[in-house]
Amino acid sequence: MSRISLAVALMSAIVAAGCGGSGTSSGSGEGRGVQDGTFTLTVQNGQAGPALQITGGKVYTDDLTIECGAGVAAQRCSAAFPLGTTVVLKASPAAPNLFLGWAGDCSGEGDCTLAGNADKYVVASFGAERTGHPNWTDGLVHGPKAADWLANAPGALDCRTCHGPSLQGQGLAPSCSSCHAGRPHVQVASATMTTGPAVTAACIKCHEAEADQLLGSNHFTWLGSSNLVGKTTPSSIGKRNVINNFCVATASNEARCMQCHPSYSSAPVKDPATGAIAPNTGPMYLWTANAAVDKGRIDCLVCHASLGTSRYVKGPAGFGQPWVANDGACFPSCAANQICSTKDSAGNPWSDGKAYCRAPVAATEIVPALQAAANSVGATQRANCGFCHFTAGGGDNVKMGDLGSALTSPTADVDVHMGSQASYAPRRCADCHESGSHTLRGTGLSIPVDDEGRLTCTDCHSGIHAPAHSDPAYTAHADFIACQTCHIPTFSRTQYTKVNWDWQTAADKQACQGVAGCVGFGSLTYPAGNAQSGAIAGVGGEAPKGHDPVTQGYDWKKGVSTYATNVTPTYRWIAPASAQQGTHETTARDGLLGSGTVDDPFRLADLLPPPAPVLAGWKIAPFKRMTGRSPAFADASAMIVPHVFGSDSLWQNDLRGYPVVANTLGSAGNPWTQAKADAIWTGVNNYGAAVGGQLGQPVAKAAGGQMTRDASGLVTVNTIADLPATLPATLYLVGAEAAFPSGVKAVTKTGPRQLTYPETIPYTANPGASPPITLPALPATSTAFVAFYPELAATDWRWAYTVMYINLNHEVAPVTTALTCSSCHPSLGGSVDTSRMKDLYGLQAGGCTDPMDCKKR
Repeated sequence: MSRISLAVALMSAIVAAGCGGSGTSSGSGEGRGVQDGTFTLTVQNGQAGPALQITGGKVYTDDLTIECGAGVAAQRCSAAFPLGTTVVLKASPAAPNLFLGWAGDCSGEGDCTLAGNADKYVVASFGAERTGHPNWTDGLVHGPKAADWLANAPGALDCRTCHGPSLQGQGLAPSCSSCHAGRPHVQVASATMTTGPAVTAACIKCHEAEADQLLGSNHFTWLGSSNLVGKTTPSSIGKRNVINNFCVATASNEARCMQCHPSYSSAPVKDPATGAIAPNTGPMYLWTANAAVDKGRIDCLVCHASLGTSRYVKGPAGFGQPWVANDGACFPSCAANQICSTKDSAGNPWSDGKAYCRAPVAATEIVPALQAAANSVGATQRANCGFCHFTAGGGDNVKMGDLGSALTSPTADVDVHMGSQASYAPRRCADCHESGSHTLRGTGLSIPVDDEGRLTCTDCHSGIHAPAHSDPAYTAHADFIACQTCHIPTFSRTQYTKVNWDWQTAADKQACQGVAGCVGFGSLTYPAGNAQSGAIAGVGGEAPKGHDPVTQGYDWKKGVSTYATNVTPTYRWIAPASAQQGTHETTARDGLLGSGTVDDPFRLADLLPPPAPVLAGWKIAPFKRMTGRSPAFADASAMIVPHVFGSDSLWQNDLRGYPVVANTLGSAGNPWTQAKADAIWTGVNNYGAAVGGQLGQPVAKAAGGQMTRDASGLVTVNTIADLPATLPATLYLVGAEAAFPSGVKAVTKTGPRQLTYPETIPYTANPGASPPITLPALPATSTAFVAFYPELAATDWRWAYTVMYINLNHEVAPVTTALTCSSCHPSLGGSVDTSRMKDLYGLQAGGCTDPMDCKKR
């Protein structure tokens, strides 16, 4: 196929709704774009310019209804035809040019015959020679033209005229990959692309279909139909409504959670009169119900950019906005609005040569990282998936146990698949997990959403390997053993993983619950001689997280955590991949499994019991057993959604919304006690449970301007609807403004649609904060919608013990370290104490001593 130079070729585009291409005859169209019983052909200049003057040849119909091009005095460049009309376009080159062929709804060099009821799109190319496309390999010529189009520069050519809607070659144009075999996105980023949506707008000019696919995927909606888990039957479940014993739940914490969502989301914009969230605001996983989804807010880069070389990441606050990666390792960890850097904000190394936490500089750090990412896009790599999956649960490898940064570039000792140098070994996560159309395979109890089915070892490996004697009893027995049981003998072999998380001990900023190595809150300062000075705000109250030989770590925001490495799995029976395998708790208050005690914890993600006798397809498989302690409703109806991130939250530097305990909790003058911490948690639980829908509908609502405070501090609220006949004595206000902070209010009904309460919660600030915190002025009138919910009193919730079981599928060890028969069967070697099955089968000295002799639990 000839390649015609954009500098030489004349491309006369007969343009309308852009129907798909045809041969030398009609493109059917099926009536798309039809108006008033006609379809339209329009001829426009393929080159930039204000006029439609065409040179090099002409396009016409025999009756001259259409006649455009060289030597035509009257430019008749468009015409409407009755539906069903067959239109034959002809091309006549003007010497010395040649007619080089059609593209769009026609191809070849003969007459272009068009029929049907849809508007048509055709390109006619004229040129002086057929020797090829003089600049198609010249990036200095071709690349800037593409960049102009992507940046919407005035007069830019539309690349799709030659390359089709997917830019993969159309008519006489070559596919992009024929020129750009490595990275086809040359010069995508420009000085004008300073925001994430600006980059995405360029992406979807060529990849709109892919954007539509992503919007419908479970990775984007955080909700889907799963055949794996449910209380009784498979249910609609996802990250937006599950409960776990890590960061617990997304509701009310979305600003942080959206760091791991492929979008640039924003805070919800609420109608000040009704509280309704405006379309296309707030977390993007909720946008699919809106009529006009803004595809330009998709984050393509987190999956397709080179995160390492560009330093592009998504911010840990701000609903996933562009951020810049750390270039050092800081302890204690940085606050959500900081990065860890070996240089100060002026770009100078710290005077002591260490790394410190500071705010990033947008112009010199965040924007360059964004633009570098846009110029590095390509197929997804392990680091792209790892950005969310390696650091799930708030740290490297802490959640899954078999998914951490050790898998970015492992040796075969870490994982025989990803560490293999064999040509057939997977190089990317997508090599195993991709299923097409932006959907992914793979799921488990802790990540129960099922896009395209669960992956199993036998998807790639067939048959059962048996001993040399091929004992039929062995072969039958092996049918009930998952491959992972023998081939993942331990997990987290090179990294620490979290095995217990106790939230009850949070909020101690100074004493840190006595965990060794703790650095008190506010005690770190910048070294002298740099751009920054004074205390490092928001840093401290933290101890090392599982660094050997320490197995416990403390963080005032999260409490005490226990870490382990080279962990022996827990073994449980698991149902066949196509059947429901277990249960997973959600935010719905439909009852918890267990009693919440240390001996009988609430089972947040658990396996279904096997039938007796065990049927074919059921297998013993390895799991990580994760335990914890977090708030639950006293009636055991559900775990509570706590508000830990954002305004009026546990992690807020100044708890203005619920300052029952000053923010210096844990200091010498205000020592930590469980009662003080629980008082804060009561407010945190009220806020999260209300926003998470766990407290039901608001008791009262008020529009902006209908809530006022007088000089004495008495607040009067005029409600949207009639109040209940009997108003509770206390209600919980989810505050929309600092002037009217959230918290429990002692309310009095003063009319059918009016209540009052005294604002007795004082404004407090951490006196040790640096820089000092300036409290806001107290306006007399609210400007935003507010809602009052039933109060969740201190007696309505309790601390509860929890457990989760997490599937193990990665860190497959070399065959030389796989388990043997004696690993499970003491009768074949080893002992009851060393048997991997001692918990599953209840092995004990003097009692049941081998699984073959035991009744399973």
